[in-house]
Amino acid sequence: MITADMYRSHLNSYGSNLAQVKQSQSNMVVNSAFTADAQYKRVYILTKDGWKFEDAKFQKHAKYSILKDAVDYYVQFRPKVHYSVGSYLFIPDDTAHEINIHGKDLEHPLSLPEDQITQLWFIVGRDYDPSFVRYNVLQCNWKFKWIYNNKLYTCWGANRSANSYTSGKWTDFVWIFCTYMVRCKGKP
Repeated sequence: MITADMYRSHLNSYGSNLAQVKQSQSNMVVNSAFTADAQYKRVYILTKDGWKFEDAKFQKHAKYSILKDAVDYYVQFRPKVHYSVGSYLFIPDDTAHEINIHGKDLEHPLSLPEDQITQLWFIVGRDYDPSFVRYNVLQCNWKFKWIYNNKLYTCWGANRSANSYTSGKWTDFVWIFCTYMVRCKGKP
């Protein structure tokens, strides 16, 4: 026999108010249909515990335009799965369903020759949508190298160039300061 307390505890398992219940139900729906989406990819991501495979949706965020200098993308993981900004991940391209790294190379994929690292991306931002968190990702297209204390350091990143007319160095704060100084005859 089901008691009122048993029914109350069942309802509370989904949340203590209607908003939490709706969020839990939305998470269940997204989880059940996650791999059925055409944007689904199985990515290989670097975590604090090492590399691991993770389910993700790979979505285009912006196209080339007069306002944007390069295309960027979103990656969305399953609900309640989060990664920090700066994490590297391998995302399969449109030529295959899986990444192009296999076997023992999966243990240390960043140690491969540069010409074999073609599907490397990294997380550069987090979209704090309260319902489903998405991360901005950029494809790594440059291996940065520098010397510090006679030791060579390397790091993968994205070299982006600003080609639109809105790019450049903004110096309007100088004009405002100079106008203020002229108007006040140099007195603060």
